[in-house]
Amino acid sequence: NANLSGASLFRANLFRANLFRANLLGVSLFNSTLIGANLYCANLSGADLSDADFRGALTDDADFSGAIGYQPSLMVE
Repeated sequence: NANLSGASLFRANLFRANLFRANLLGVSLFNSTLIGANLYCANLSGADLSDADFRGALTDDADFSGAIGYQPSLMVE
């Protein structure tokens, strides 16, 4: 339930981070690592996900509406 809306997390290492129900509205995750992260029910609307690595991340029921660089085909291993 963290509120990180609008944060700049450029090149952040969020490997296996627990972001369950986190508010990541408009956050910049450009070139970040989210391998194995728990993003269940997270709000990533309007986020910049360009070049972010989501391999193995749990993204069920996450909101990616309006996200930049969101490519569902790259979210799976």
